[in-house]
Amino acid sequence: MALLYPQPAALTPHFPYTVADAELADTERRMLKLSVRETRPMVAEDKPTIYVAIRRLRLRNHTKSQKPLSLLGLPHEVALAIFKHIFEADSEVHTAFSSFIRPRPTSAPLSLLGISKRCHEYAEGQTELWTNVSGTQHEPNVPHPELIKLWIQRAGDTRKLNFHISPRQYKCPDDLHDEFTEQNLRMFMQHAPRWHHIAFELNDAMAQVYLHHLLDELEPKPREVERVELLAGSVSSQDTARHLFSSIALYSSTVTELHWAGPRGFSPPASLEDDKLKMERLTTFSVDAHNMTELVQCLDVLDAPKLEELWVCVSVQHPDRDGVRWTPAVSIFSDALHRLAILPKVLVIQDDDIERVETVTGLQMLGSQIGLSRLSIFSINLKKIAGDLEEHIHDEFRFHEEGIDIVFW
Repeated sequence: MALLYPQPAALTPHFPYTVADAELADTERRMLKLSVRETRPMVAEDKPTIYVAIRRLRLRNHTKSQKPLSLLGLPHEVALAIFKHIFEADSEVHTAFSSFIRPRPTSAPLSLLGISKRCHEYAEGQTELWTNVSGTQHEPNVPHPELIKLWIQRAGDTRKLNFHISPRQYKCPDDLHDEFTEQNLRMFMQHAPRWHHIAFELNDAMAQVYLHHLLDELEPKPREVERVELLAGSVSSQDTARHLFSSIALYSSTVTELHWAGPRGFSPPASLEDDKLKMERLTTFSVDAHNMTELVQCLDVLDAPKLEELWVCVSVQHPDRDGVRWTPAVSIFSDALHRLAILPKVLVIQDDDIERVETVTGLQMLGSQIGLSRLSIFSINLKKIAGDLEEHIHDEFRFHEEGIDIVFW
């Protein structure tokens, strides 16, 4: 499929042409005339003195390019906010910890390069516009691997990169192989040393690409990744899921935020029961679980001495899920929390099955006992019992569209 690229910046007008630009041009012309007029008679081996002026202009332009470029005289933060608002509503993918741009050849920020020379220079220089990229196929052949490659080139050779990928998001015949998703994932893996944030939702084929790269001693490995979202809910093999969970150890010394989701019936590798997954810098742990057993097992293998926030999401994507009966399970959950290296200060629970007053008050009591500063419960069914909750909750709280926040003092 042919890619459509915007016109080269050199063919686009340079505007606005301000008074400062005119004065700068006059100064450069005077310097050029002076350099030519002050030359001595040429000898055969000399170059024309105009080359001296050209070198000076190049040096001046190079020096100018090292300074932050202002767009239309606006502060940097304002100009960047304007650029970000140009993105279409469906051009970003949102995950638990961040958002990523869906590259399209005719959409921002690529389309911004053809507006003017100044817009071209400004867009190229903004790290945030090029370092967050999703490789998920949301349309046939979109994004194409060549477009992903262009994005990474625009980001430069040294900037940290943030990658998202998941199985294709459009319907097609089952026998049609999805070659571009795996190709994009391989490209992301090659840049592992520059990872800052990865959000990988893997199926069986993608999991093999991911594991093969990480287990190959000759392939580059991640060094400074801080956020990891590793979702293996679509993986059919429990052994493969355990290998994926074990791969988190590669990031254990740098990761501050971790989101894990395993397939139904997942349990961590037995080897971690004695030698726990030590995450020295981890402050936020998010886990998707189908039942309390899965949740407790994931907490029991975690050694995070700096943990501050725990997010629990009970999976609602599978009709055959077990679910969590919170009222009788609160004590089991409490015991698991007390086995952690440190008790979290913030607990976030997302479960649409929470619809009873006694469940919310039981979790509230748990939060008070373990010293939480905030308990957030997300459930669309809490609206039904809002009036009753107001009578039973004695701590400070507020309702929002998706649930309730309880603040402890």
